[in-house]
Amino acid sequence: MLSALKRRAMRHKWLIIAWAIRDNLRMKRRLRSGRAETDSGATHATMTLEQSVQYVHAVHDDYLRQGELSPGDLAGARILELGPGDNLGVALLFLAGGAREVVCLDRFHSRRDARQQRRVYAALREELAGVARERFDAALESAGSGMDRSPLRYVYGRGIEEAAPLFDPASFDLIVSRAVLEHLFDPAAAFDAMDRLLAPAGRMLHKVDLRDHGLFSAAGYHPLEFLTLPESVYRAMSSHSGRPNRRRIDFYRSQLAVRGYDARFRITHATGVETEIVPPREALERGADYGERSLALIASIRPRLATPFRALADEALLASGFFVVARRVRNTAL
Repeated sequence: MLSALKRRAMRHKWLIIAWAIRDNLRMKRRLRSGRAETDSGATHATMTLEQSVQYVHAVHDDYLRQGELSPGDLAGARILELGPGDNLGVALLFLAGGAREVVCLDRFHSRRDARQQRRVYAALREELAGVARERFDAALESAGSGMDRSPLRYVYGRGIEEAAPLFDPASFDLIVSRAVLEHLFDPAAAFDAMDRLLAPAGRMLHKVDLRDHGLFSAAGYHPLEFLTLPESVYRAMSSHSGRPNRRRIDFYRSQLAVRGYDARFRITHATGVETEIVPPREALERGADYGERSLALIASIRPRLATPFRALADEALLASGFFVVARRVRNTAL
């Protein structure tokens, strides 16, 4: 009965806002007290073993495909993976492929089932042979050992925005993330940190989801309803909770351009369209990737959008997800 009442109540916009503000304050207190454990990022909790193994391969292969990474690019590479969540399988596959070191960095410690994770790692190992399996075994054995020279390290409790002091400048050849950057409260600071940590000619690979992650859309509201709130209200809802930061694709373009990166953006989702665009496109095509319904959605909400979003072009509001591949072509590291 109580659950049904809660579901009905959460269909009202102001109750969603109130709940989000309360939850944000709760997370702020937790972080200040040093408690970083959360269900956020527990991707594998509801997956079967087969699904988990498939997911790890899908993420790893997406990085290789979209980043056009060859075995030679991975050989000896130092990699920083942001927001690995509850499984380090992607990092282990990078190491099996020849990477020298992978550091997995997460603000939160996602709850995990240790037995389940061991089964996932065992299944991934069985698919490998020869040198790749030896690298995998060495990395897994060293994980959690606390050794300074371990090829696989997991660091949590500090977000990328604050991580620059943890590592030497130019420590990494490759920085990767999936569904992470949209959750950062200060993504500009994150780009500053990544710019400092990336080696000359280093690369970033980021998959970014610009949707509201169900905040309002799950209750039947417009998919861009979260862009109608004043910044002060949304800040109170999101500053410590990891809710989407509302930055649009133009923000990411400018952040990389001003730091001297050659960046290619490939759009993966369009507003009002549930399915992912495969393969992703550098520019959305009307009639193929979106239609009149998407344009009508943009037109219907534009008068209600908060000031920073109201003047954005339709293209910027239509792009609701992308994969970016960025290479430093000018050394701007501090």
